[in-house]
Amino acid sequence: VGEQREAEAVEHYAALLVLDPSSEDARAHLRELAERTGRLDRYADALAQGADALGAAPDGLPARAVTLLFDAGTVRGEVLGVAAGAAALYHRIFVAGNAEPGVLLDVCRRLDGLFQGEERLADRLSVLEKRANLEPEAPVRRDLRVEAASIAERLGQADRALWAYDVVLAESPAVVTGACARRGCSRARSGIRARRSTSGSRSRIASAPTRRRSTRSWGCSRPRGAGST
Repeated sequence: VGEQREAEAVEHYAALLVLDPSSEDARAHLRELAERTGRLDRYADALAQGADALGAAPDGLPARAVTLLFDAGTVRGEVLGVAAGAAALYHRIFVAGNAEPGVLLDVCRRLDGLFQGEERLADRLSVLEKRANLEPEAPVRRDLRVEAASIAERLGQADRALWAYDVVLAESPAVVTGACARRGCSRARSGIRARRSTSGSRSRIASAPTRRRSTRSWGCSRPRGAGST
């Protein structure tokens, strides 16, 4: 009977949290009950539903929604071991982009670890670019940008790769490893530009016969005697 009542209480406080997402009392009671009954999945669901109930702010997510989604993501990933569910919740915070810098950095670090498959390369590239702008240590920022540039090349996004390499070179860290990185970046940048130049030349060559044929066709299509007096 006691377990039944606690299970009913879980649903009661879950509903309260969705109705009033700002209620810290409802959240705390729900967490305690969910831990006792093994229903932390229900707790995470209620947090996400509470964030949904708050709607959107003019500049992204309300601060309370960020808190609820982050907590839900942590429970999904670290307690329940559902990586995909955690990534989806963190990604909502990332896409909104208006969380406090410290929270957004934490989200980026977590997503960087969760987006490890080939199918998530594009998502991971965006995360690395954002994270590189938030990390406080210059060597960490450099390494993230070099990795982002490498991924951008793999995805065929030369402009993003060049931008990342240019930022690394502009920072010019005064350390030996930095000098090695600069040489590596220079070679990579040169390779990207060479490929783009070669591609452009081939396009121009391929299009040249078309232009000549077009010119000849136009010339042959003139009525005989045109231009004569």
